[in-house]
Amino acid sequence: MAILKVHGVPMSTCTARVLLCLYEKGLHFEIVPMDLANAAHKKQPHLSLNPFGQIPALEDGDFTLFESRAITRYLAKKHKDNGPDLLRLDNTKESAIVEVWMEVEAHQYDRPMREIIHHILVNPIVGKSTDEEIIKNEIKRLEKVFDIYEDRLKNCQYLAGEHYTMADLNHIPYLGYFMRTCYANVINSRPRLSCWWNNISSRPASIKNIVENPSLEGPEPNPGRYCFRLQKNRVYYVSESLVKRATNIKRDNLISLGTQIGKLTKGGKFQLTIQSLNLLAANAKHKVWLKPTSEMSFLYGNSVLKGGLGRITENINPNDGVVVFSMSDVPLGFGVAAKSTQDCRKMDPNGTVVIHQSDIGEYLRMEDEL
Repeated sequence: MAILKVHGVPMSTCTARVLLCLYEKGLHFEIVPMDLANAAHKKQPHLSLNPFGQIPALEDGDFTLFESRAITRYLAKKHKDNGPDLLRLDNTKESAIVEVWMEVEAHQYDRPMREIIHHILVNPIVGKSTDEEIIKNEIKRLEKVFDIYEDRLKNCQYLAGEHYTMADLNHIPYLGYFMRTCYANVINSRPRLSCWWNNISSRPASIKNIVENPSLEGPEPNPGRYCFRLQKNRVYYVSESLVKRATNIKRDNLISLGTQIGKLTKGGKFQLTIQSLNLLAANAKHKVWLKPTSEMSFLYGNSVLKGGLGRITENINPNDGVVVFSMSDVPLGFGVAAKSTQDCRKMDPNGTVVIHQSDIGEYLRMEDEL
């Protein structure tokens, strides 16, 4: 059987929607990461998969598909017997209710939520202005939607009934970002809605698996040892089993494999890229944790100042590599220590602790083009 391939990046909400479905179904897949910074999604060969130059796109053998909701419907129908029946296909009435709430998500929830996330998170990162009036209006619109959800959840555990379905799953990617903003109380102030969010976000295939700890090759049971491979000036961390499968593809036609961790510059120097973050975070010796009020500044590409420092590990020396975390241990990026641990404790609040190198905001900077 051909391996499912998802062309995209896990931080993209549309890609995350597809990955959530794949995880729920327990399907073996691999991600083909897109170099969004160089607009790889606007060029061939990606345009042959999605002529609109957006992500994600799915390859299932010789069959290709784009548009995330179409992809998830296809996967849920083809692999109905794997994992939960996300479309309730065995019951015509239940299936119709699932379709109703999928339409609600796409036409009532998606637009205000998308506007809010773009203005709060994306626009500042890409250098665009944030319109507080638009945010205010879209929050009001979203609250009306959530009032209907709150009423709906009086009678059932999930939006389409007593079973978790695609109607619930489709909400998770944007809510994963929304719940980290100052507007999380829009959910938390509605008890039934809050309970629903806690249920769907705590599933094994939840957004935590997609954004905070993505498995870029899918749930492969026996990946074997991992190694580093150089392909077109890019360095990848990849399982030996995937390397063996990749031998069937000509090197000139191979776009990527495994997880890209860095690249060689034109000057021949090695540079780590943001895709290496999860690998670095799992093995980091030197770490710093940011106060919640300083997270967004770092995600905008700014260095870490003493005033924003929550915690720091011992024995850090100047120029050591450092991984930056939130206070809830979510890896946010990495950089280089400007001062030692001891010196940091005596610094002025405006002194630089870590010089910024890379952050997960690099994914969001491209979100408005996806």
